[in-house]
Amino acid sequence: MVVLGLEGYAFPNLVQSPDDSFIAGGLDVHRVTGNVLKLPEWVVTTNHRESVKAMVSLDGLLAEMSSSLPTVFLLMLLVWAFRYSVTRFIVTPTGEWLIPRPTKEIVRKGKVLSIETQFSKTLARFENSGWETVFYIMSSSMGLYVYSREHWSVWPTTNIWIDWPLQPLGFTFRLYYLLGLAFYSQAMISLLFVDKPRSDYFEYFLHHVVTIFLIAVSFYTRIQRYGLVILCLHDFGDIWLNCAKSFKYLGPKWDSMTTLFFAVFTVIFLATRLVFLPLTVIPSGYWEAMQVEPQIPGLIPMNIALCILQALHVFWFFLIIKAVKKQFSSGDLSDIREDEEDDANSVTNSGANKNKKDL
Repeated sequence: MVVLGLEGYAFPNLVQSPDDSFIAGGLDVHRVTGNVLKLPEWVVTTNHRESVKAMVSLDGLLAEMSSSLPTVFLLMLLVWAFRYSVTRFIVTPTGEWLIPRPTKEIVRKGKVLSIETQFSKTLARFENSGWETVFYIMSSSMGLYVYSREHWSVWPTTNIWIDWPLQPLGFTFRLYYLLGLAFYSQAMISLLFVDKPRSDYFEYFLHHVVTIFLIAVSFYTRIQRYGLVILCLHDFGDIWLNCAKSFKYLGPKWDSMTTLFFAVFTVIFLATRLVFLPLTVIPSGYWEAMQVEPQIPGLIPMNIALCILQALHVFWFFLIIKAVKKQFSSGDLSDIREDEEDDANSVTNSGANKNKKDL
């Protein structure tokens, strides 16, 4: 039998009906303070308890690491190989063909930037955005496919927790999860040793740390349904961001496409990360998950990490608003996170760009 709340925690009295519409229930601001759904009852068997017991043991952790880490390392190598192939044979030739070359040298921070240097900087940024566009399209498609194969829906959100931790985790679901872990792990390495730092380097680094932690812990504790929803929300929005950035680097001729993709991204970012995530997903991960018996290991650290992630979303949305205001005042919608020197390419390539999470 599922019990309501955990020992030592007072559970709120207000609950919603599963029959409530998504607007009335899922987007109810009172969910933040406990106006949530009551989980349906299910029989907690010995298998449930033994699974949790193994989860919180050192032997269980080592067994999972020995099983999953080789796959993660292999997927990291495949991601790097795929990134090289996409960049080398598709993105770079496209950039060399379409990116307009500067017409003169410029001076930035006392340094003369040649025409070739300016072009190389723009091409490098186009390569990164183009690669991420390709990856997020594939990742989002895979995530939506995995979700479509599941026999539950995101609303009511109690579906996320029913029969934990014995919810099925098929091959495709497991592969999608470990691919996400591999992608953000290689992105962290690239951020530390390859990518040129931007003005939000610390926030970007923190984002990667939090994302890797959330994917790894949610996978290990078998709340993969919860993680699937969060991954899909982030991956889908990043498609439009990177499309906008890619078109921005192609020059003024593509300004209309840049503005269109940036506008779509802004709406999606607002809807998914500033409305749906904090009003529906995060409260489910706290109030509704708190009803599960046995207790979900690592629930409090995961919720803290999600709150950090949400704070980063607010920070990045503030940068989005600044970028929009810049567009209206000067007609240049560029990535205000970029260092001034790195922004030298905007002298010859006005357009639109944005800031980003990467989730």
